[in-house]
Amino acid sequence: MVTVEPADESLVVPTKYFRAKPFVEWVITALLMSVAIPIMAIVAFIILVCDGRPLFYRQVRVGKNGKNFQIWKFRTMRTGAEKDTGPVWSSPNDSRVTRSGRWLRCCHLDELPQFINVLAGEMSLVGPRPERPEFVSTLAEEVPGYLRRTRVRPGITGLAQLKLGYDESIVGIPEKVACDLQYIGTASLYQDLKLLLATLPYIAGQLSFKLRAKSRRRVPTAAAPMGPATMQAEQSESAPQQDPAIELTQNVA
Repeated sequence: MVTVEPADESLVVPTKYFRAKPFVEWVITALLMSVAIPIMAIVAFIILVCDGRPLFYRQVRVGKNGKNFQIWKFRTMRTGAEKDTGPVWSSPNDSRVTRSGRWLRCCHLDELPQFINVLAGEMSLVGPRPERPEFVSTLAEEVPGYLRRTRVRPGITGLAQLKLGYDESIVGIPEKVACDLQYIGTASLYQDLKLLLATLPYIAGQLSFKLRAKSRRRVPTAAAPMGPATMQAEQSESAPQQDPAIELTQNVA
């Protein structure tokens, strides 16, 4: 279990690597774009066919030193999804998410446009996940040391994202903050490359789990009725197993 450090600014000092990190990541991102652009074109076509326009979605997030910026994502929710409710946490089986959006989120392909934010100097490839300003004020009051994670640029992937997944409520935020502070105090090029490489098997594991869960939700045939023993076995199998990629990130220091 990761423990949350006291709210003392002196305990979180970004490593010297952060001075060179923007240039290093700009070069890496420019190289990745040659692979990402064809994939983004395919994703855009799928959204256009399945859900129509708009293809992209921009949302205000809190960046380095509390400065707001607009994050780019492929649209995965219905247009005007928060018109009546206002900003709310996403959740499993969120009714606001489109059909194609569920798969894009599972594969994290909706995050690809954020390469634009990295090239613009607003984000990093690896770092704390940027939060919406509507939630930051509350989190800053409820979670000790929360704002310390904004001392560096937010990232597309990172230690907290790989280890703990999406935010669904405030309950898991303290542990995520602890992971972010651990990363800020130990970051290096080697660690960033390790986390970037761990992201691919992590995504593959998430997609595999979703496919298995979907196949188990199919109605059993008459020849193979589902009894109590079968239901109990399936419930046991449906519990998500820790991905090797997540185990990898636990040893990063």
